[in-house]
Amino acid sequence: MLWDLDTETPMFTCKGYEHHILAVAWSPDAKCLVSGDRNGKVCGWDPSKGELQGKALAGHKKWICGIAWEPAHLSYPSRRFVTCGKDGDARIWDFALKRTLTVLSGHTQAVTCIKWNPQTYIERPCRVGVNSLSLSTEYYVLLRGAFDHTRQVTCSDEMKKITLERYIKANGKVDSPERLVSGSDDFTIILWEPSVSLQGKGYKTFQASLPLCSFLHPHRLCLRSFPLETCMFL
Repeated sequence: MLWDLDTETPMFTCKGYEHHILAVAWSPDAKCLVSGDRNGKVCGWDPSKGELQGKALAGHKKWICGIAWEPAHLSYPSRRFVTCGKDGDARIWDFALKRTLTVLSGHTQAVTCIKWNPQTYIERPCRVGVNSLSLSTEYYVLLRGAFDHTRQVTCSDEMKKITLERYIKANGKVDSPERLVSGSDDFTIILWEPSVSLQGKGYKTFQASLPLCSFLHPHRLCLRSFPLETCMFL
């Protein structure tokens, strides 16, 4: 359902699934909405009308676990996104062409979460039971894109430029490594710098519960995580 936050009422009900919807993601330019269900079906929606854009996308053999769009400073307007599923595959799609561009295979078990790193590559958990992934610039920059309520920018090149400037400012330097944090079924959260090393930089072990989600501060000041019993660690 698409909601109007001013009136707190639903604007559109998007129908077309026969099973549970497990993942939903807005495109960075806010012109597309993608969702995936337990049957492995991926649908693209027009958020201004609440209508399905073309036919449902088929490819995954089991349910969709996660969806991530290519960051706006890498490509604008938004076209490409990646999905991951319990079939062990990750698929890169072209929203405009409505087809799979690349299938990333090799996992022997489900791919439970996925992120499109701002430094052009895709993060897929390779450890069993990884429940969450979070990038250091994800919430402050990647989801915000170029949007600002104080001005109206419509040029694609300008939007891409603004987003890149915000990313560089948030990340520190052009060549500064992006930070990633993961939470896993082995009761740990681990901090990574994938472009520097495939070895984790540090970790915290939870004695009593699984870390279900974790978030990195946009200015690298702290790390927040939420275990199963909803306690918060800093």
